[in-house]
Amino acid sequence: MIGGRREAERESFKKVPETCPMVEAAIIAVSTTLATALGVAEFTIKDQTESLREALTDQIHITMLAEEERDDLRADIQCMERQIADLKTQLAALMETA
Repeated sequence: MIGGRREAERESFKKVPETCPMVEAAIIAVSTTLATALGVAEFTIKDQTESLREALTDQIHITMLAEEERDDLRADIQCMERQIADLKTQLAALMETA
């Protein structure tokens, strides 16, 4: 009796496969749609990442230029402070002789 059940099961699989062609087609369609959607998402993410990287690069460059300008201005200020100190010394010397 058990052997008959197994034989009947094999026969039923021959007549009705595990999935029918309509289900197979639906699975393929969903898989294709999903693959297309994932491809679009991947392209969008890469494009946005590239745009973000370009904007970040621009801002880093602007920051570097601003820091360089700041350093130049600090050097100018230090030079002017030394000149002021020298002028004060010269003025004090002139005031003493007058």
